[in-house]
Amino acid sequence: MRKRVPLYVIKELNDKGLKTQQLQLDTAMWDTAQAKDKMDAWLSGPNANKIEVVIANNDAMAMGAVEALESAQQEQHSGVRR
Repeated sequence: MRKRVPLYVIKELNDKGLKTQQLQLDTAMWDTAQAKDKMDAWLSGPNANKIEVVIANNDAMAMGAVEALESAQQEQHSGVRR
């Protein structure tokens, strides 16, 4: 399966003078749980501290990313790091 990149979003950001760097790319098959799992892995990976923006192609995947980010934020505040 070919991975789809929301190129129009990246182009708009770049056209407005915002530099972008793709750190990760994957598909969660429009599924919240899969998106959370992917984001959890990225947040514990070598580029975790470089993640500033997540672009998702639907609400379900965006919510999965948000859940992972909220969970990581809570762990960070409690002093627990993955």
